[in-house]
Amino acid sequence: MSHGSRLFKVSIVVWLALLANAQASAGVLEFSDTEFANADWIVETVYSYGAGATLDTAHSDTGGNPGACQITTGQLHVDPNVPSGIWRVYLDADAVWDPATMEPFQTASADFDVMFGWGNPGAALRLVARQNNHLYGHPLALLLPPRWGWQNVGLGLEVNMGLLEQGGFDPQVQPDLSPTGAPLTFGFMLWQELAPGATEAEDTFAVDNWSMQLHLVPEPSSAVLLLVSLAVVGHLRAARP
Repeated sequence: MSHGSRLFKVSIVVWLALLANAQASAGVLEFSDTEFANADWIVETVYSYGAGATLDTAHSDTGGNPGACQITTGQLHVDPNVPSGIWRVYLDADAVWDPATMEPFQTASADFDVMFGWGNPGAALRLVARQNNHLYGHPLALLLPPRWGWQNVGLGLEVNMGLLEQGGFDPQVQPDLSPTGAPLTFGFMLWQELAPGATEAEDTFAVDNWSMQLHLVPEPSSAVLLLVSLAVVGHLRAARP
């Protein structure tokens, strides 16, 4: 085996090790909650159309999956002659990313259990972030058919999110993720719409076992090492006899 061939094989091993190191250095920030103390969550109605609601959200020691959970109960009052729906946001007060002190992130994901009961057509969920009293996310939502009982859901969010306001989506308005931007608080948005002709409905929504991850951008030092190693591999390969 020639000296150049040995160097080429060694460089491949080094490059693979650097690649694994770069993947590992892309860390993860994790947030979770299984108790849902009232002080740990911000729950607000952010938009409604053709509807009024009397809602109460609170910690419950029982009824979870298992144990404690958070339950929203109340009545929805609507005009049967117009479309009606309501958006509520549930923000984890501890799931905060501060661009001034934390590494950049590239994606976010969440996994949790929900249980709800109301009429057709069901509900929709999406992962969101709030910055300076504005909500950001993606236009696509996870649709859940009406079904009583706990079910597990998974949501995702990319860094290129847009503004969510008045039930619409504006991709041209994005959060400030620069080091001078305000912190982002993460959570999820719940949308519910009553079937045409309904005048009132019981509203129950419960959430448990919240787990959310922010997937960070790999450290620049690892990326530089990868580029250098690729250049070395290319040079040695070109020099092979």
